[in-house]
Amino acid sequence: MLTRLAHLCLKTSRLEEMAAFYRDGLGATIKFRYRNREGTPIGYYVALGEMSFIEIFDHADAHRRSGSAKPCEPLEDPRDPWLARFNHFCLQVEGLDEYVAQIEARGVTVTGRKTGNDRSRQAWVKDPDGNLIELQEYTPQSRQLTGEDYQES
Repeated sequence: MLTRLAHLCLKTSRLEEMAAFYRDGLGATIKFRYRNREGTPIGYYVALGEMSFIEIFDHADAHRRSGSAKPCEPLEDPRDPWLARFNHFCLQVEGLDEYVAQIEARGVTVTGRKTGNDRSRQAWVKDPDGNLIELQEYTPQSRQLTGEDYQES
């Protein structure tokens, strides 16, 4: 039986910048670090609440550890996220307006504030690699709570 999304794994060529964004920008907690033999961080496990996490790995080091005979190819530059296979992930928040004010004060750019077709309030941010992150606050009318279908008009 599925109970929740355990984690989402991202690879990056900007490990420290990504960790700082999630920790210092969004206010998430670094649960633990992956370190190489020399003790240098090669990945971070970032807590997003009770038991939901983002795992971030250094791309070149992940390739090294994979033992692949293929050369390490650079990660693609951020593309139009609406056309990519990976589109976005969503973080549930309480007190969306207050949270947005907090992260904007930390220098995070927030866009797209609205009530979505699902009747939940939302806003959008991008991490340093350009990954779209939806910030969502449920309302009493949210379809996630009511189960009511959305019908395009």
